[in-house]
Amino acid sequence: MRQIDFQQKSNKTGKNLLSAEETKRLGLDRPITRRDFIKVITVGAASLMVPGCSGLTPDPTFDLNSPPNPTSPSGNVYFGGNTEDARSVCHQVRDGRHFSRGAESTGEIYDLVVIGAGLGGLTSAYFYNQERPGEKILLLDNHVDFGGDAQRNELTVKGQRIIVTQGCDYQWEIDSEYRAVKKLWADLDIDLSSIEFVPEAYQDHMFINDEWIRDFWETGYNSASSPWSKKVQDDYDAFWEIMGSFKWSPWPKAKASLAELDKISFKEWMEDVNGWDPQLTHLIDMWVRSDYGAGADTLSTACAFWNYSGGGESDNYKWPGGMSGFARYLVNALIPVALNGRDIITGEIDYNALDRSENNIRIRLESTVVDVNHERSAENAKNVLVNFINGGKLYRLRAKSVIMAGGGYMAKHIVTDLPQEQKEAYDKFHYSAYMVANVWINNSRALDKLNFGYSGGIWNPRIANYVTIADGITEEGNDPNRDPERPNCITLWCPQLPDPEFEGDYEEQTKRARAKLNSTSFEDFEILIRQELLDVFGDAGFDPAEDIEGIAINRWGHAEVICYPGFAFGSGSSDEPTPGVPIYDAGQRFGRITFAHTDLNGFADNQGTTRISHRAVKELLD
Repeated sequence: MRQIDFQQKSNKTGKNLLSAEETKRLGLDRPITRRDFIKVITVGAASLMVPGCSGLTPDPTFDLNSPPNPTSPSGNVYFGGNTEDARSVCHQVRDGRHFSRGAESTGEIYDLVVIGAGLGGLTSAYFYNQERPGEKILLLDNHVDFGGDAQRNELTVKGQRIIVTQGCDYQWEIDSEYRAVKKLWADLDIDLSSIEFVPEAYQDHMFINDEWIRDFWETGYNSASSPWSKKVQDDYDAFWEIMGSFKWSPWPKAKASLAELDKISFKEWMEDVNGWDPQLTHLIDMWVRSDYGAGADTLSTACAFWNYSGGGESDNYKWPGGMSGFARYLVNALIPVALNGRDIITGEIDYNALDRSENNIRIRLESTVVDVNHERSAENAKNVLVNFINGGKLYRLRAKSVIMAGGGYMAKHIVTDLPQEQKEAYDKFHYSAYMVANVWINNSRALDKLNFGYSGGIWNPRIANYVTIADGITEEGNDPNRDPERPNCITLWCPQLPDPEFEGDYEEQTKRARAKLNSTSFEDFEILIRQELLDVFGDAGFDPAEDIEGIAINRWGHAEVICYPGFAFGSGSSDEPTPGVPIYDAGQRFGRITFAHTDLNGFADNQGTTRISHRAVKELLD
């Protein structure tokens, strides 16, 4: 039995540490398209001549650390993003700066203002409009595009436009109890069969001991090539037996079980309660981190059961560009003139049409909200004052109601008259750091040689514990008629990796990971990305110096709220939280303001986001 290497590969780098030969071997000296975003906020950009890419021109002044000059999104080269000014303003709000004085009134009064035009904000506006058609709604968002973490990166390589996600990739099969979610998708006339992504297409491979093991999760773990001992294989089978046999009815009994499971971490449950081998924990930890950004040592066992138990395979749904497709369906329903009949997924958005005065529903981008408060006391106010910065100027407008649909980490600072106990509940929200890197390549030879499906895990990574590809094999298997020279895109999912020094300490882990995410240069990240891809695909012929055409780095400092023990399931259910559970205490209606950000679901999940949005609208109208 071979010994499994648990050591994470070195992620210490720096161009000055590389020889000229290694620099050339990795292709660091080659001009490509590079983009870098901090929480989808541009911090460095360059458009360089890329062979086979349309719409690009050389930039002889290329500097990875130079301030950006953002332009309107285009069909050929689009990466989302924002300005460094917006990020700076958010940090000033966090640090206590007040923006209530000196604001210029726009003279506008809206029936509803939604803060944030991500999926939570868009669904909130949709649900409100369904109940109150004809009323005036404004969505304010600090990005240059709508969608939040469901924005897209795209690049045209060899004449082919390749659209990929910045963060939110696909929709799980919609559970029957989420009636509002099912009705929303039906009302939007989304053809699920056209975007169905069946489990067989995944073929989750695993790169372990310097080789790929096919379909590791289903059959590879106990195959002849598996490095696992019989005991670990048996532990793995036992894990899925427990997950598959968990009884969700009767509900009171299941709820009581979840309340108990919420008292310990997933790692404790696996190793201390069940006595399973740490190799199993390591595998499950990879999965947990790729889904939720943080590890099994900080995740509530109740949250894990909520998401992974029940047994059976489910279908998932995925557009090119991930859940940006869902955001586009919502915008098309809210402001049809923005697409004006063009294809919802690939059509050009008329961004000028989003904020026209004749629209009943408007989306105002590049508008950073800095202060929200009731015009009088929350009990007696008829309006809410909303201050925001657009184009470097501070403006004020009025709203009869407000829905806060941005992150909870900003809501507690922006709503300046929020009760202290509600702010203290928000202080219990902690967020993982996450990076998503998209790498466009000019051929698929190495991927096809490996019969690579959609995704694969990396057991001891430098930076990414999971990779997915935009155009892999189908569920029926590799098609010999497909052109191996077709361009493709590899997405590297880079959550905060295990930190043994602070095991179980989610506060310290996230602080350190966020600091590292924000302080690492694009250049150093690029080296790690190229080395990682060479590690896992090099033996199949991948050449980072010749094959890579573009790299986009999306840094998410507050990617996903950590569902630690006691955070969301103290009552046994994130759908039915009770007082004393942070997601309940933070999410209560306050005067004319309700809250609809994903964090209040307890973990990142689009079904939960839609449910929270539906609840926020209902609270306003009841």
